[in-house]
Amino acid sequence: MANPFTNASQYRPFDNFEAHAGLYRFSSGKLIRAMAPLAERRAAKLVYDAGCGTGNSTLQALKAFPKAHVVGVDSSKDMLRYARVKFGLEPSEGLVGELMGGADIRLGDTKLAVFLMGFVREASPFAKRVGLVEADLMKFKGEPADAVVGSHILHWLEPQEDAAGRFAEMVRPGGCIGFSSSMSFYVPVKHRVETSSYLYHPFTMHYLDILSGLIEKETGKAVHAPAPKEKKNPHETIALFESNGFKAVGYLEVPLPKLSPEMLLAYNLRAVPAHLGMFKESGLPDDAQARLITEAIQETLRLHMGLLPLEGVLSDTNPMFIFRRK
Repeated sequence: MANPFTNASQYRPFDNFEAHAGLYRFSSGKLIRAMAPLAERRAAKLVYDAGCGTGNSTLQALKAFPKAHVVGVDSSKDMLRYARVKFGLEPSEGLVGELMGGADIRLGDTKLAVFLMGFVREASPFAKRVGLVEADLMKFKGEPADAVVGSHILHWLEPQEDAAGRFAEMVRPGGCIGFSSSMSFYVPVKHRVETSSYLYHPFTMHYLDILSGLIEKETGKAVHAPAPKEKKNPHETIALFESNGFKAVGYLEVPLPKLSPEMLLAYNLRAVPAHLGMFKESGLPDDAQARLITEAIQETLRLHMGLLPLEGVLSDTNPMFIFRRK
C-alpha cells in the first residue's frame, strides 16, 4: 500500500496542519466512537489500527477500547517514527528541534511543538498497551483481532477485492471493522458532489491549474492539472465486503469542520500534488517542489481575494463503513 507521506518534507506540513486543524483526529474519533459499541469495546482484547500513520487514530482507539492491546500498522518508517515519539517510546526533544528548524517560515511556529509535546503527555500513559508495526497491510500477518479500525485508509486499498478478503482474515468471527475514506473517491449518497470534498471546490481546481503552469514553466514539460477521478459507489463497496463474510451495520457521511481558505490551501493542499502525481515526471527536488507549491498558493489567494467565504470552506466529507464479521 502506497503511503503519501513517506518523507519529512511532506510530513512536516501535514503534521502542522493537524496541529492547527485537528481534522484527522476529529474524523478518526467519529469513526471509532461509531463502531466501538458494536465491537463490545470493554471486552475487546486486540485491536488493529490499519494505516495508523503517526498515531492520531491509534490514541483514539486506545481510549475507546480500554482493555485492548492496540497495534498500529503502517508501511511508512517516518510515520511510525513520529508515532513512537508521540507515545513516549522514543525521545521527543530532538524531533521537536528538527521539526521547528526544518519547516519554512509559514509553518515554523510554536503550535506544532505544543501539539507534539501535548500528544506525548496524553499518549504516554497508554504506551504499555500500544504496538507499532511496519508492514504492508495486504501482507500483514497477525492474530485475528476483535476490531480493525482504518481511518482515511479505504481509498489506498487497491484492488478492493483483495482488501476485503485480507481484512476477513484480520478480524475474528463476530468482530467489527470500520473504515473511512475521502469523498474525493466516492459518489456521495447524502451530500452534493460539489460540496463533498475540497478537491472539487473551484478555488482548489484553480490552484491546481496555476501549479501545473508553474511546473511547466520551470521544467519545460507540459503538465496537466488532474481531472477528478472516477468515483466508487459506496453500495458497491458494501456489497463487496458482504460477499467476503461481513454484514454491513452502518454507513455514514460525516462532514469535517470548515476551515478558512488560507488554512486549507497553506496546509492541506501542500499534499495534493504528491497525491495526484503532478511532480512524478518533473525531476524537481523537494525544495523546488515546495517553492512552486508556495507560489501557487500565494497566487491563488491573490486572485480569489475578497471572493472566498470568510466563515470557512467545507474541507471534506468522510464516508464511513462499519461491518461485522459473520
